[in-house]
Amino acid sequence: MDVGIPGDSPEIDRKALDTYGRKLSEVAGKQAVYPKKLQNLGQEGTTIVRVRIGGDSKILDVTIDTSSGHPLLDEEAIRAVRKAKPLPMLPEGLRGRGSIVTIPFHFRLE
Repeated sequence: MDVGIPGDSPEIDRKALDTYGRKLSEVAGKQAVYPKKLQNLGQEGTTIVRVRIGGDSKILDVTIDTSSGHPLLDEEAIRAVRKAKPLPMLPEGLRGRGSIVTIPFHFRLE
């Protein structure tokens, strides 16, 4: 997972931002559903999404940072982030500023 702040400055608490990214990843991960069609075909992959968070802790934009190579998996990762609820609050130092977080989604056959 990668985290960042537009206009990144050294006084931002990176640990707090990392913790925020993990919380968002946990909430979004609960929404992800491995498409049966791809499971039946034995297709696996990892999609990394880039999430832009507003200063009010709301999701502004979700895009593919790194594709899994399977459009259905990529679409599912984006859908999971958009459906994530409840969204964690940004750390206090980022409220009003926003942030960018990348989240990996690992689609693996068990």
